[in-house]
Amino acid sequence: MEKKALIIFAKNPILGRVKTRIASDLGDAKALEIYSQLLKSVHLYSEMVPFLKLVYWDGGIPAKHPFIGNAYKHKLQLEGDLGEKMSSAFEEELKSYSSLCIIGTDCLELTTEIIKNAFEVLESQEAVIGPAVDGGYYLLGMNQNFPFLFQEMKWSSSSVFNDTIRKFEDHHLKYKILPLLNDVDTFEDYQLMLLKGYIS
Repeated sequence: MEKKALIIFAKNPILGRVKTRIASDLGDAKALEIYSQLLKSVHLYSEMVPFLKLVYWDGGIPAKHPFIGNAYKHKLQLEGDLGEKMSSAFEEELKSYSSLCIIGTDCLELTTEIIKNAFEVLESQEAVIGPAVDGGYYLLGMNQNFPFLFQEMKWSSSSVFNDTIRKFEDHHLKYKILPLLNDVDTFEDYQLMLLKGYIS
């Protein structure tokens, strides 16, 4: 089995339910506009990834979204915290695919080339991870599910990446770290991406 797939964790773009930290500064309408731009950006760089894309939606599959075509399949995230949801997705999809990478929808600096490189890494390593400046990660890839990576984690905290690396080391996993990139979670993140020309 040599099939590969990219998992995309996304939220149904509903007013008042996306980018809530940005909304506290700019309002719900602007936060929704920003999140819609993020979804379009993910579509642009994921479209060129030569593997099937599995879009896992939180809050229901929206009637309108940019992920159209046979290269994308749509599913619903299971209940639970972020770790439980990701672990479930890996467990389910590794029944059909030999290598998986999972990304969210917050990283405008992510590129097709970085994602392709992550899959290349998995040809010789057990895991690959892309660190985010805020202490989390924007990509995680594996050839088999390691549930311990998602257990006893403080999600949405600045320790997520370091805690994951510690678990790699504790379990003697072979892994590689991708370039450090910025996520868009706060008003300050938005301002930075605005200055860099990634977003409007």
